[in-house]
Amino acid sequence: MRRPTTWICLLSAIGVLAVSHAVHGLVVPFPLKVRSERATPGGVVQAKVAITEPKPISTGGGEFGFLDFDSFEGIAVFSPDNDATGVAVVDGLRLRVTVVSPAATLGTLSDYPIVAVAARVPQKAPLGSTLNVDTNQASLQFFDPFGVPYSTLGAEGGEFIVAPGPSIDDITPGSADVLPGDIVTITGKGFTKKTTVKFDSKLLTAVECVDSMHLEITIDEPTRMHGMKVTVRETGQKAIRFSYQRTARLGTSDHPTLQHAMPLFPLQFTNAAIVDVPGLSTGLALQNLDRADANVTIELFGPDGQSMGQTTVLVPSNMFLVNEISELFQTSYVPGSTVSVTSDVSIQVMAILVDASGQARPVLARAPQP
Repeated sequence: MRRPTTWICLLSAIGVLAVSHAVHGLVVPFPLKVRSERATPGGVVQAKVAITEPKPISTGGGEFGFLDFDSFEGIAVFSPDNDATGVAVVDGLRLRVTVVSPAATLGTLSDYPIVAVAARVPQKAPLGSTLNVDTNQASLQFFDPFGVPYSTLGAEGGEFIVAPGPSIDDITPGSADVLPGDIVTITGKGFTKKTTVKFDSKLLTAVECVDSMHLEITIDEPTRMHGMKVTVRETGQKAIRFSYQRTARLGTSDHPTLQHAMPLFPLQFTNAAIVDVPGLSTGLALQNLDRADANVTIELFGPDGQSMGQTTVLVPSNMFLVNEISELFQTSYVPGSTVSVTSDVSIQVMAILVDASGQARPVLARAPQP
């Protein structure tokens, strides 16, 4: 989507900024913004948390409230290198998001969201009224590649004006690499035969309006859907969504934090992975975006390398699970243990560490030793 030379210049500038920031101890301003948009009664809007000036982020997060909305419908994190990993802990209509970007490419594009949250607009929301996204200013913390904190200036915007028009509820497939002849389906509201669709800035021609809630697009060239900016326009009004695959939860953990934790996976898939266990409250998260169900074998090893138990789980297509490790193996464990994950289908793997205060952060999986 962007020329390699542009990336080289951008990454060089990021490196200069990061070194200057760390060496001189500068407190660099971090202008955060929740982009304000239109909201259709009963439809789904995507609240896009972005920064107005590129800044490389290694870790960060904060708390957001959606008290004016009916429900959460999904959340994703985005980075140019697809390396961002996160955890969102949902508490009613509030959520706390923690994100890690090992390559610190998160935040390096000012026109690209770092976090996108889909929320449903109340069906009875009066036209012309305003729905707001609240941010907990004190909770916002973001760090550069050297671990130096940025000075967050607050999150501007976050206002959604209720007005008629199209809305995008979901995109399927939302994260796949699709090929010519494949079909991408957009579900939502307010579609007609005159509705137009753009992927980034490209106006698509093979768009079929199945009905007022479904559009089908026939792909004409290889396209990565994850992170794709999709714009639907109808009679002068538009809806914009950055695409990702929305999945359903498989079962519920008994752990008070993990049962509300939503893993935010990077676009990385594996048939074999190792997850380190850094603490006594650690959860394992698996997600299957494949069309086939995944048969997953999980084995727990103690710090001495001895096996402490093995189990298998079936992760159906388009689902994710989060379980505390002792729930999976029915045994206790200690920090320094590891979990081995193997699957007959390529899946996404991560762990979630919960500290004594109930805060959750992602733990990246790694490749097995050869």
